[in-house]
Amino acid sequence: MIERSRRAVLTAIGSSMIAGCSMSDRESIDVTELQPGWTADLDAQSPKAAPRVLDGSVYVDNGFDFIEIPLERPGNRRKLLDTFLGSPAVRDVTANPAVDETAGRLLVPTELANTGTLYSIDPETGIEWETKLPGGSGFAPIVDGDEIAIQTDEAVSLLDREIGEILWSKSIRTAGLSGHERHADLSPALIEDRVLVPTKDGLQCFSREDGSELWNSLDRAVTERPAVDGDRAYVPVSRHGVKALDLETGRVDWETDPFESWTTPVVGDDRVYVAAVRDMYAFERTSGDLVWHTDGGDFGGAVYTDPTLVDDRIVVGSSGYAVLILDREGTLRARSTGTNTKFAHAVTDDGIVAAERTAVSRYDLP
Repeated sequence: MIERSRRAVLTAIGSSMIAGCSMSDRESIDVTELQPGWTADLDAQSPKAAPRVLDGSVYVDNGFDFIEIPLERPGNRRKLLDTFLGSPAVRDVTANPAVDETAGRLLVPTELANTGTLYSIDPETGIEWETKLPGGSGFAPIVDGDEIAIQTDEAVSLLDREIGEILWSKSIRTAGLSGHERHADLSPALIEDRVLVPTKDGLQCFSREDGSELWNSLDRAVTERPAVDGDRAYVPVSRHGVKALDLETGRVDWETDPFESWTTPVVGDDRVYVAAVRDMYAFERTSGDLVWHTDGGDFGGAVYTDPTLVDDRIVVGSSGYAVLILDREGTLRARSTGTNTKFAHAVTDDGIVAAERTAVSRYDLP
């Protein structure tokens, strides 16, 4: 199995300090210690991808199968791939699945006998379609409207969401081709008439209609899917922080000082929130000015997860704590104890689900 986890790529390196407001300078407050509402053991196996929630169940890969766990009855679990495909021992889920909310399906990238396949699975009725992927095994798919974008080691492809037909495919060089550099949720960004693809050569922009290249910017490895808001893309660049690009031209509008980040930024309140290796940063969306950053001392280790905005909170996880909850000013308000995670959380109607060491846990948000 090819190693695609962030744990293999994020070593104990600190991010460069950026002049601005550090949370270490602020008055300390009491931090709420979170306990899970329930924990479902994965038979001593570690989760291999981020959990996904669909129609009242959470789905997670444990290295042997894609497990369905009902949110209200976590003891009643089912092996989804075994149920619909049989059980060849060498089939791997290669990256974070996606949820097709419109069709009520899961999009699961797999590899068998060195061939990458994307499955569209209805948990009730089974396999809706399967598509062999050009260029190797797939990273995380992205769904938008009637189409799906997915990249592999050597190609990016746009698929018809309903039937899985490949509409076009283009050769690329995905960042991090060696085994120790792979990570699970590298994926394109789908926006209106464009597809933004993180590659070893920078951020490439393709026409969504026919796959023609519109521009190529940065000339450095882009480590993660960019965040898009308005007329800009916010792009994490290997060892060079975040750069804001004009979507029309690929021009750099602003850039931060260098720091290491392997996560997708999130945009809210006219700010861009970024999880670095051991820090969190907030930048002004239009100017790139630093609003605040944490010093990481309360995080208990490296941050592997994409930040998620839930109401007025920022949710991340680290190698020390499966759940870290900050307010929008960067103050740590709550954290779980005795657990860790390397994958983004799944948000439910009234809480979050985290993939932990050998289990999946559901937490209420304070």
